[in-house]
Amino acid sequence: MSNGYSAVPNIIVGNATITGTLTVTGDGGIRIGSAAPFVRLFKDGAARLALSMNLGTDLATRDVTTQLAHDLAMGEPGYSPRLFEYNPLGTLLSSMLDRTLGINGTLAVNTGNVTENTVGDVLIPGNTLGPHGSLKIEWSLVANVQGGVATTFRVRLGGVQCALFTKSAASNFHMVARLFNRGLTGNQLTSMMVSDNVVGDVELDSLTAVDTTVDQHLTITISSGATTDSWNSYGFQVHAAMQRAASL
Repeated sequence: MSNGYSAVPNIIVGNATITGTLTVTGDGGIRIGSAAPFVRLFKDGAARLALSMNLGTDLATRDVTTQLAHDLAMGEPGYSPRLFEYNPLGTLLSSMLDRTLGINGTLAVNTGNVTENTVGDVLIPGNTLGPHGSLKIEWSLVANVQGGVATTFRVRLGGVQCALFTKSAASNFHMVARLFNRGLTGNQLTSMMVSDNVVGDVELDSLTAVDTTVDQHLTITISSGATTDSWNSYGFQVHAAMQRAASL
C-alpha cells in the first residue's frame, strides 16, 4: 500500500514504518499502550503540546481512577512548562518547572580600579517573566584584599539597580536575591539575603520598575573602594524563572 491505507476498523497488525511525515489532524494526538493506564501525546484545549500518563485529553479523566496521573504541557502560559499531577484521590496539583537561565563557575578576579565592573551577565528574554514571575540569583565571593573604603556589589536588571551590598572589611559571603514581578510586568520587588562569615546574615529589600516584556540583561557587578582591593567572584547562577499570567 504505497499511497494509502484503508481498512475497517483501521488496525494495522504488527509494526509500521513511516519514512515521511506523519500528520494527525485531530487534537487527540497519539495514545500509547495496549491497556490502561495509557500514555498520550496531544494538543490540549489551550493549544499546548501535552504529554500525559493515565490522563485523558480533557486533563481530568483518569484511565485508572485509583492511580496517580501526570500531564506535562509546554506553552502555558509562556516559556515555562506546566505540570498537572493528580493523586490517587483525584486531587489536582498544578505547578511550574523552575529552570536555570544562566550559570558560570569561572573565577573572576576584580581588582586594579574603582569602576563598576560586570562579572556576570545573563540575557532575560522579553516575557520570560509574566506578572507573577520571579528570578533567583545566587552569587559567591571571597575577599583577597579589602581596605576601609567599602566595595559595592550590585545586581542590576536592565541597568537598574535592584540589589546592593557593601563591604569595608574582608570576608567570604554568599548572596541570594529573589526578584518578583508584583502582579505587573513592570513592577518588581527584590529581596536579598547575604550570608557573610564576618557580619552574619543581612537582609535587604528594594523596589524597581523595569519593563520585563522586552529583552533585559541581568548583571552582577563589583565596584572596588580602592584600586588595591581584590575580590574573587567564584560563580553565579540565575534560575527559577516562571512565566505566570496569574498567581499559582
